[in-house]
Amino acid sequence: MGGHTSRLRGPRTCPARAGQVPFWVPLLLVCGGIAYGVHVLGQKTQARELGAIDTRRYNLQTEGQWVSAVWHERITRVLTRAGELEADDRDGLRKVAEELAQLSFVAEVAEPEVIWPDGLLIGLRLRTPVACIRVGENNDYLPVADDGTVLAGYDIAPHTAFGAWLPLIGPYDDRNELWPGDYLTRSDHRDALAVAVSMWNHLDSGEVRALGRIVIDASEPQDGDGFPGGVRIELEHKRAILLGRPPSGEFPGELPADLKWRNVMNGLDPVRYPAGWAIFNARWDEPDAFDVTGLPVQSSGM
Repeated sequence: MGGHTSRLRGPRTCPARAGQVPFWVPLLLVCGGIAYGVHVLGQKTQARELGAIDTRRYNLQTEGQWVSAVWHERITRVLTRAGELEADDRDGLRKVAEELAQLSFVAEVAEPEVIWPDGLLIGLRLRTPVACIRVGENNDYLPVADDGTVLAGYDIAPHTAFGAWLPLIGPYDDRNELWPGDYLTRSDHRDALAVAVSMWNHLDSGEVRALGRIVIDASEPQDGDGFPGGVRIELEHKRAILLGRPPSGEFPGELPADLKWRNVMNGLDPVRYPAGWAIFNARWDEPDAFDVTGLPVQSSGM
Protein backbone atom coordinates (compact mmCIF):
# COMPACT_ATOMS: atom_id res chain seq x y z
CA MET A 1 0.00 0.00 0.00
CA GLY A 2 1.26 3.53 -0.61
CA GLY A 3 0.40 7.19 -0.39
CA HIS A 4 -1.25 9.43 -2.93
CA THR A 5 1.68 9.35 -5.32
CA SER A 6 3.63 6.37 -3.99
CA ARG A 7 3.81 3.26 -6.07
CA LEU A 8 5.58 -0.03 -5.83
CA ARG A 9 7.94 -1.37 -8.46
CA GLY A 10 9.58 -4.75 -8.36
CA PRO A 11 10.67 -7.85 -10.27
CA ARG A 12 8.31 -9.71 -12.51
CA THR A 13 6.70 -12.76 -11.03
CA CYS A 14 7.09 -14.37 -14.44
CA PRO A 15 10.42 -16.09 -15.08
CA ALA A 16 13.34 -14.34 -16.70
CA ARG A 17 13.05 -16.87 -19.50
CA ALA A 18 9.38 -17.09 -20.43
CA GLY A 19 7.79 -20.04 -18.73
CA GLN A 20 10.61 -20.77 -16.30
CA VAL A 21 9.77 -21.18 -12.61
CA PRO A 22 10.95 -18.01 -10.85
CA PHE A 23 13.48 -17.77 -8.05
CA TRP A 24 11.99 -15.34 -5.56
CA VAL A 25 13.81 -12.17 -4.57
CA PRO A 26 13.75 -10.46 -1.17
CA LEU A 27 11.12 -7.86 -0.40
CA LEU A 28 12.00 -4.28 -1.31
CA LEU A 29 11.15 -2.92 2.12
CA VAL A 30 13.44 -5.47 3.68
CA CYS A 31 16.40 -5.77 1.32
CA GLY A 32 15.66 -5.58 -2.31
CA GLY A 33 12.63 -6.34 -4.54
CA ILE A 34 8.86 -6.48 -4.42
CA ALA A 35 6.67 -8.65 -6.58
CA TYR A 36 3.38 -6.97 -5.80
CA GLY A 37 2.16 -3.76 -4.27
CA VAL A 38 -0.94 -2.33 -2.68
CA HIS A 39 -1.16 1.34 -1.95
CA VAL A 40 -3.88 3.05 -0.01
CA LEU A 41 -5.11 6.56 -0.69
CA GLY A 42 -5.71 8.34 2.58
CA GLN A 43 -7.87 11.23 3.73
CA LYS A 44 -6.35 13.81 6.07
CA THR A 45 -8.17 14.35 9.32
CA GLN A 46 -9.16 18.00 9.61
CA ALA A 47 -9.20 18.07 13.39
CA ARG A 48 -5.49 17.24 13.72
CA GLU A 49 -2.30 16.78 11.76
CA LEU A 50 -2.28 12.97 11.91
CA GLY A 51 -3.47 11.21 8.76
CA ALA A 52 -6.40 8.84 8.59
CA ILE A 53 -5.69 6.00 6.17
CA ASP A 54 -8.83 4.69 4.53
CA THR A 55 -7.90 1.17 3.39
CA ARG A 56 -11.12 0.99 1.35
CA ARG A 57 -9.50 3.41 -1.11
CA TYR A 58 -6.51 1.68 -2.63
CA ASN A 59 -4.64 0.73 -5.77
CA LEU A 60 -3.21 -2.71 -6.56
CA GLN A 61 -0.04 -2.77 -8.63
CA THR A 62 1.80 -5.79 -9.99
CA GLU A 63 4.24 -6.56 -12.75
CA GLY A 64 3.43 -10.26 -12.66
CA GLN A 65 2.07 -12.01 -15.73
CA TRP A 66 -0.48 -14.07 -13.82
CA VAL A 67 -2.67 -12.73 -11.05
CA SER A 68 -6.10 -14.27 -10.63
CA ALA A 69 -9.14 -12.03 -10.39
CA VAL A 70 -9.99 -14.05 -7.28
CA TRP A 71 -6.71 -12.91 -5.72
CA HIS A 72 -7.67 -9.29 -6.28
CA GLU A 73 -11.04 -9.97 -4.68
CA ARG A 74 -9.47 -11.59 -1.60
CA ILE A 75 -7.08 -8.67 -1.11
CA THR A 76 -10.00 -6.27 -1.52
CA ARG A 77 -11.94 -8.13 1.16
CA VAL A 78 -9.10 -7.76 3.69
CA LEU A 79 -8.63 -4.05 2.97
CA THR A 80 -12.35 -3.27 3.02
CA ARG A 81 -12.78 -5.00 6.36
CA ALA A 82 -9.96 -2.93 7.88
CA GLY A 83 -11.71 0.35 7.04
CA GLU A 84 -10.15 3.56 8.32
CA LEU A 85 -7.01 3.48 10.45
CA GLU A 86 -4.92 6.21 12.04
CA ALA A 87 -1.47 6.52 10.52
CA ASP A 88 0.14 5.96 13.93
CA ASP A 89 -1.93 2.85 14.71
CA ARG A 90 0.94 0.36 14.28
CA ASP A 91 -1.04 -2.53 15.76
CA GLY A 92 -3.91 -1.96 13.35
CA LEU A 93 -1.58 -1.69 10.36
CA ARG A 94 0.26 -4.86 11.33
CA LYS A 95 -3.05 -6.67 11.66
CA VAL A 96 -3.84 -5.79 8.04
CA ALA A 97 -0.46 -7.17 6.98
CA GLU A 98 -1.02 -10.33 9.02
CA GLU A 99 -4.41 -10.93 7.37
CA LEU A 100 -2.84 -10.49 3.93
CA ALA A 101 -0.15 -13.00 4.91
CA GLN A 102 -2.85 -15.60 5.59
CA LEU A 103 -3.99 -15.60 1.96
CA SER A 104 -2.94 -18.82 0.21
CA PHE A 105 -1.30 -17.05 -2.71
CA VAL A 106 0.79 -14.66 -0.57
CA ALA A 107 4.26 -16.02 0.20
CA GLU A 108 5.56 -13.06 2.19
CA VAL A 109 4.43 -9.63 3.37
CA ALA A 110 6.70 -6.67 4.03
CA GLU A 111 6.44 -4.51 7.12
CA PRO A 112 3.81 -1.79 6.52
CA GLU A 113 5.42 1.56 5.71
CA VAL A 114 3.46 4.71 6.50
CA ILE A 115 3.74 7.42 3.86
CA TRP A 116 2.94 10.54 5.89
CA PRO A 117 0.56 12.07 6.40
CA ASP A 118 -2.10 9.71 5.10
CA GLY A 119 -0.69 6.90 2.98
CA LEU A 120 0.52 3.35 3.48
CA LEU A 121 2.73 0.97 1.48
CA ILE A 122 2.77 -2.81 1.88
CA GLY A 123 4.74 -5.11 -0.42
CA LEU A 124 3.57 -8.65 -1.11
CA ARG A 125 5.52 -11.51 -2.61
CA LEU A 126 3.06 -13.72 -4.47
CA ARG A 127 3.34 -17.40 -5.27
CA THR A 128 3.37 -18.37 -8.94
CA PRO A 129 1.26 -21.31 -10.17
CA VAL A 130 3.12 -24.07 -12.03
CA ALA A 131 0.35 -26.69 -12.16
CA CYS A 132 -3.27 -27.24 -11.20
CA ILE A 133 -5.21 -30.05 -9.57
CA ARG A 134 -8.80 -31.23 -9.72
CA VAL A 135 -10.54 -31.12 -6.35
CA GLY A 136 -13.84 -31.91 -4.69
CA GLU A 137 -16.96 -33.65 -5.85
CA ASN A 138 -17.67 -30.92 -8.40
CA ASN A 139 -14.31 -31.59 -10.08
CA ASP A 140 -13.24 -27.97 -9.97
CA TYR A 141 -9.62 -26.97 -10.52
CA LEU A 142 -7.23 -25.06 -8.27
CA PRO A 143 -3.75 -23.77 -9.17
CA VAL A 144 -0.70 -25.14 -7.33
CA ALA A 145 2.58 -23.33 -6.58
CA ASP A 146 6.02 -24.86 -7.01
CA ASP A 147 6.30 -25.53 -3.25
CA GLY A 148 3.08 -27.58 -3.29
CA THR A 149 0.79 -24.88 -1.90
CA VAL A 150 -2.76 -25.12 -3.25
CA LEU A 151 -3.80 -21.62 -4.28
CA ALA A 152 -7.13 -19.82 -4.39
CA GLY A 153 -8.82 -19.54 -7.77
CA TYR A 154 -11.44 -22.21 -8.48
CA ASP A 155 -12.19 -22.83 -12.15
CA ILE A 156 -14.24 -25.32 -14.14
CA ALA A 157 -11.26 -26.11 -16.41
CA PRO A 158 -7.47 -26.30 -16.04
CA HIS A 159 -5.88 -22.89 -15.74
CA THR A 160 -3.71 -21.08 -18.24
CA ALA A 161 -0.64 -19.01 -17.35
CA PHE A 162 2.29 -17.54 -19.26
CA GLY A 163 0.49 -18.23 -22.55
CA ALA A 164 0.11 -21.99 -21.98
CA TRP A 165 -2.04 -24.51 -20.14
CA LEU A 166 -0.91 -25.36 -16.64
CA PRO A 167 -0.25 -29.11 -16.39
CA LEU A 168 -2.82 -31.06 -14.40
CA ILE A 169 -1.52 -33.17 -11.53
CA GLY A 170 -2.93 -36.67 -11.92
CA PRO A 171 -4.24 -39.25 -11.62
CA TYR A 172 -7.04 -37.45 -13.41
CA ASP A 173 -9.93 -39.36 -11.83
CA ASP A 174 -8.96 -38.71 -8.21
CA ARG A 175 -11.38 -36.96 -5.86
CA ASN A 176 -8.92 -34.78 -3.97
CA GLU A 177 -10.18 -33.13 -0.79
CA LEU A 178 -7.92 -30.11 -0.98
CA TRP A 179 -8.59 -26.46 -0.17
CA PRO A 180 -6.69 -23.23 -0.86
CA GLY A 181 -3.83 -23.04 1.61
CA ASP A 182 -3.39 -26.83 1.83
CA TYR A 183 -0.17 -28.52 0.71
CA LEU A 184 0.25 -31.50 -1.56
CA THR A 185 1.36 -34.35 0.68
CA ARG A 186 0.80 -37.50 -1.39
CA SER A 187 4.05 -38.81 -2.86
CA ASP A 188 2.60 -39.25 -6.36
CA HIS A 189 1.28 -35.68 -6.30
CA ARG A 190 4.67 -34.39 -5.15
CA ASP A 191 6.42 -36.36 -7.88
CA ALA A 192 4.01 -35.02 -10.51
CA LEU A 193 4.62 -31.50 -9.22
CA ALA A 194 8.39 -32.05 -9.54
CA VAL A 195 7.83 -32.97 -13.19
CA ALA A 196 5.80 -29.78 -13.71
CA VAL A 197 8.53 -27.64 -12.13
CA SER A 198 11.15 -29.37 -14.27
CA MET A 199 9.06 -28.69 -17.37
CA TRP A 200 8.91 -24.94 -16.68
CA ASN A 201 12.64 -24.90 -15.88
CA HIS A 202 13.68 -26.56 -19.13
CA LEU A 203 11.06 -25.42 -21.66
CA ASP A 204 9.99 -21.95 -22.69
CA SER A 205 6.32 -20.96 -22.80
CA GLY A 206 6.05 -21.68 -26.52
CA GLU A 207 7.33 -25.22 -26.02
CA VAL A 208 4.96 -25.76 -23.09
CA ARG A 209 2.14 -24.46 -25.26
CA ALA A 210 3.04 -27.06 -27.91
CA LEU A 211 2.28 -29.80 -25.37
CA GLY A 212 -1.32 -28.61 -25.11
CA ARG A 213 -3.46 -29.74 -22.20
CA ILE A 214 -1.59 -32.42 -20.30
CA VAL A 215 -1.98 -34.60 -17.21
CA ILE A 216 1.13 -35.67 -15.29
CA ASP A 217 0.58 -39.06 -13.66
CA ALA A 218 3.34 -40.26 -11.32
CA SER A 219 1.26 -42.88 -9.51
CA GLU A 220 2.90 -45.97 -11.05
CA PRO A 221 6.29 -47.17 -9.71
CA GLN A 222 7.20 -48.88 -13.01
CA ASP A 223 6.63 -48.23 -16.68
CA GLY A 224 5.03 -50.73 -19.05
CA ASP A 225 8.39 -52.44 -19.73
CA GLY A 226 8.98 -53.11 -16.04
CA PHE A 227 11.70 -50.50 -15.60
CA PRO A 228 11.60 -48.39 -12.41
CA GLY A 229 9.81 -45.09 -12.84
CA GLY A 230 6.40 -44.94 -14.44
CA VAL A 231 5.81 -41.20 -14.87
CA ARG A 232 3.43 -40.61 -17.77
CA ILE A 233 2.40 -37.38 -19.43
CA GLU A 234 -1.04 -37.84 -20.91
CA LEU A 235 -1.62 -35.61 -23.94
CA GLU A 236 -4.71 -34.82 -25.93
CA HIS A 237 -5.90 -37.28 -28.60
CA LYS A 238 -5.05 -40.26 -26.35
CA ARG A 239 -1.29 -39.90 -26.67
CA ALA A 240 1.19 -40.47 -23.85
CA ILE A 241 4.83 -39.68 -23.14
CA LEU A 242 6.83 -42.01 -20.90
CA LEU A 243 9.22 -39.98 -18.75
CA GLY A 244 10.61 -42.60 -16.37
CA ARG A 245 11.50 -41.47 -12.88
CA PRO A 246 10.49 -38.04 -11.55
CA PRO A 247 13.25 -35.42 -11.47
CA SER A 248 13.01 -35.11 -7.69
CA GLY A 249 16.02 -37.32 -6.97
CA GLU A 250 19.31 -38.59 -8.35
CA PHE A 251 19.04 -41.96 -10.06
CA PRO A 252 22.21 -43.56 -11.53
CA GLY A 253 21.77 -44.31 -15.21
CA GLU A 254 18.66 -42.16 -15.58
CA LEU A 255 18.76 -39.69 -18.45
CA PRO A 256 19.06 -36.08 -17.14
CA ALA A 257 15.85 -34.06 -17.14
CA ASP A 258 17.05 -31.56 -19.74
CA LEU A 259 17.74 -34.35 -22.24
CA LYS A 260 14.36 -35.95 -21.56
CA TRP A 261 12.59 -32.67 -22.30
CA ARG A 262 14.65 -32.23 -25.45
CA ASN A 263 13.50 -35.71 -26.51
CA VAL A 264 9.91 -34.66 -25.80
CA MET A 265 10.24 -31.58 -28.00
CA ASN A 266 11.79 -33.66 -30.79
CA GLY A 267 8.92 -36.11 -30.47
CA LEU A 268 6.41 -33.31 -31.04
CA ASP A 269 8.17 -32.26 -34.25
CA PRO A 270 5.88 -33.23 -37.18
CA VAL A 271 8.87 -33.28 -39.52
CA ARG A 272 10.58 -35.95 -37.43
CA TYR A 273 7.37 -37.92 -36.91
CA PRO A 274 5.04 -37.08 -39.82
CA ALA A 275 2.86 -40.13 -39.12
CA GLY A 276 2.51 -39.21 -35.45
CA TRP A 277 2.58 -41.67 -32.57
CA ALA A 278 0.46 -42.92 -29.66
CA ILE A 279 3.25 -43.68 -27.14
CA PHE A 280 6.55 -41.82 -26.99
CA ASN A 281 9.28 -43.09 -24.66
CA ALA A 282 11.51 -40.10 -23.86
CA ARG A 283 13.53 -41.68 -21.07
CA TRP A 284 16.39 -43.11 -23.16
CA ASP A 285 19.21 -41.57 -25.19
CA GLU A 286 17.43 -42.79 -28.31
CA PRO A 287 13.68 -42.33 -27.72
CA ASP A 288 11.15 -44.89 -28.95
CA ALA A 289 7.79 -44.16 -30.54
CA PHE A 290 4.86 -46.53 -31.12
CA ASP A 291 1.54 -46.31 -32.92
CA VAL A 292 -1.86 -47.30 -31.53
CA THR A 293 -1.26 -50.96 -32.41
CA GLY A 294 2.06 -51.03 -30.53
CA LEU A 295 4.23 -51.11 -33.64
CA PRO A 296 7.37 -48.93 -33.72
CA VAL A 297 7.20 -45.58 -35.47
CA GLN A 298 10.37 -44.56 -37.22
CA SER A 299 11.83 -41.08 -36.91
CA SER A 300 13.03 -39.18 -39.96
CA GLY A 301 16.42 -39.08 -38.22
CA MET A 302 16.83 -35.30 -38.31
